[in-house]
Amino acid sequence: LAAIGGHYMAAWLNVSIAGSMAAIVGLEFMPAFLFGPNNGLVWYRGR
Repeated sequence: LAAIGGHYMAAWLNVSIAGSMAAIVGLEFMPAFLFGPNNGLVWYRGR
């Protein structure tokens, strides 16, 4: 998803493809980091 989304975003905004892919990976990582079932930040704060 990051490769495809980053490539289209780079073409749309006329910016670096690698940077766009990294930005998409960051956006995909944040929900996993926050809402992970065992080690997510929201789960950890709820304990």
